[in-house]
Amino acid sequence: MRRTACWVEPYAGSLAVGLRLLGARALVGWMGGKSGYADAILDVLWLRGADEVWCADVSDWAQVWRALARPGVAREAADIIDSDEADARSTGDSPASYRRVWMALREDWRREGTTTDARGVARWLALVRGSAMQAGPAMGAARHGTDSWSQPNAVVRFGYIPCRLRALPDPLPVRVWDCASLIPTRADAVVMLDPPYEATRTYQHGTGQHTRADALGELARWRAAGATVAVCEQVAIDGGVAHDLTGRRPAGGRNHAGRRSATREVLTVFAPLAP
Repeated sequence: MRRTACWVEPYAGSLAVGLRLLGARALVGWMGGKSGYADAILDVLWLRGADEVWCADVSDWAQVWRALARPGVAREAADIIDSDEADARSTGDSPASYRRVWMALREDWRREGTTTDARGVARWLALVRGSAMQAGPAMGAARHGTDSWSQPNAVVRFGYIPCRLRALPDPLPVRVWDCASLIPTRADAVVMLDPPYEATRTYQHGTGQHTRADALGELARWRAAGATVAVCEQVAIDGGVAHDLTGRRPAGGRNHAGRRSATREVLTVFAPLAP
């Protein structure tokens, strides 16, 4: 296994693979995140470890990574989530108790968004944890499945998140840009492009739409700079070496909600272009 000086995720989201390279776990499940495939991706790339992580995102996750790049924020956010957990438990440790806390946090988020401080980090992670399909607070609270507010014995607790926050490097060695195309290239980087899959929605980036064609343009830009690039897709990308990862998710290919994944996952790896 080797170490990279710089790991780059231009479509970062929950940054699951980058965190794994920094010796940590994904802070919370995220719809479309790569936490289930992180080890398989790093095995294909023969990687274990990174000096720093560069990323871009336009969702609330970008604010989370900016905040965690500051000393002490991860520990403070962990303490806040512990306090939210205690608040829920104080009224019965029931689904209704956690739903009350979650709804209050969502109202705060609607007013303020995700701020680049410990409160913003704690609120966003707790809201994602208790959201439908773990797709964020805009999707509403979880309503069905094993993590459901409506199941009589199901309680969507926040408890594992503080442990993961406290296990992060402090501060997190992450740099964040507003758009994938703004990240400066470097030849010693290893880049993972995880854009929308073929025939799906465009990627909201900056003031416009980042299409799949734009993502393939990023592939060409980084290859021209001398970087190694891997692309996550449902199909192989012409010109690279394709690795089908579909069956390599832990627990027999199940997703974060415990259901077997029906989505094909292909990692196509591109070596640097010859000079």
